Amino acid sequence: MVSKVVVMQEEDFESWYAAVPAAAKDKGRQVLEEKGCLGCHSTDGTARIGPTFKGLYDSSVTVLTNGKERTVKADENISTGP
Repeated sequence: MVSKVVVMQEEDFESWYAAVPAAAKDKGRQVLEEKGCLGCHSTDGTARIGPTFKGLYDSSVTVLTNGKERTVKADENISTGP
């Protein structure tokens, strides 16, 4: 799976999310469901095959970039490059 994730401070997210129209919020959930993301990932901390999105911000995570493992901090500075 290849995807892009934008990570931000909780306060910034709450402000951004409050400004998002309801139709767009529904579309985001629809994409997660259509692409099957929620089959492996949870948003509430429930254990599944893939990691939960809950508590992701400001944590250290191991990712694969060009076939190599590296540890990155999941924050607004995270990048997809080496």
